[in-house]
Amino acid sequence: MKQTFKRIFQTLLWISLFFLISGVIITFFISTKVETAVVTKMQEQITSKLQLGKVSFSLYDKFPSASVKINIAV
Repeated sequence: MKQTFKRIFQTLLWISLFFLISGVIITFFISTKVETAVVTKMQEQITSKLQLGKVSFSLYDKFPSASVKINIAV
């Protein structure tokens, strides 16, 4: 019985670790593409020039949804 619980715990731990590492890797590699796509779409909708500050993409800030934070340059 102890062995079964140990196996279940280890499996859940490895699955959680896999998703955590996958999220970090996805965020690292595609964040610039997502940020650029969001800014481009916003620029298409607005006739004036956008002056944006920092744009950041995150999978964890509003978990389970991905989010893009945009600071406006003053």
